[in-house]
Amino acid sequence: MYNDFTSIDKLVEFGLGIGIATQMMNTINHVMAQTAIPGVGINPGTTPRQTAQRQCAPTCAGYYIVHNDSTAGPFSAQELQTLVANGVVTQESFVWHPGMAGWNRAVAIPEVNKLLILNNIK
Repeated sequence: MYNDFTSIDKLVEFGLGIGIATQMMNTINHVMAQTAIPGVGINPGTTPRQTAQRQCAPTCAGYYIVHNDSTAGPFSAQELQTLVANGVVTQESFVWHPGMAGWNRAVAIPEVNKLLILNNIK
């Protein structure tokens, strides 16, 4: 009986399959490592500000916070007020919004400090 595949052909086919699968996984891992997911965290080697700027077009409004060593946002003023009321944002929290030169403590940003005072948050 004639067999189309010899054992060498099978090994070559298996090797090509493994090579293609490895290349696909490397590509997926590379893409996933470069993907910034809003509100989930910062990519290795980037600052929270760089991550937030990548997530936000220059014209978008909103506040970004650092919470549990990850960036989260953008949040509207009302959402930020809820975060302050729930104690997620305190005086020591880092906050940034488009137009700011860099991250700053919540207490140093007038509109955020106003929310802290209204909610008696320290």
